[in-house]
Amino acid sequence: MKIALAGIVVGIALAGCGYTPSPEVEITLETMKEVAGALEAFKKDQRRYPGALADLVARPKYLDPKTTKWPASGYVKALPKDAWNKDFTYRTPGTAGRPFDLISLGEDGKYGGG
Repeated sequence: MKIALAGIVVGIALAGCGYTPSPEVEITLETMKEVAGALEAFKKDQRRYPGALADLVARPKYLDPKTTKWPASGYVKALPKDAWNKDFTYRTPGTAGRPFDLISLGEDGKYGGG
């Protein structure tokens, strides 16, 4: 959840400078919070973060069905997308000592884009 919370902190700081996030940014941050919660739930149950976001939807083959619990509907119902209908970038371990990175590349779909 650190990634989503970091995004909220950045949003609050920017709002203090007169920046108002677009509805798409707000929707994307909310989706990121939900995904971060699912990642943490997976970690709690499986003692590791998933290798890919798709592993939140269907039990990955690397989990032994006899020894691991799995929610009936998975950790999320479908692969999440940002408000521009683009896939999130996910990697674990994350950068700067974070357990994972969850990134929306925004409307243009490019790193450092607008």
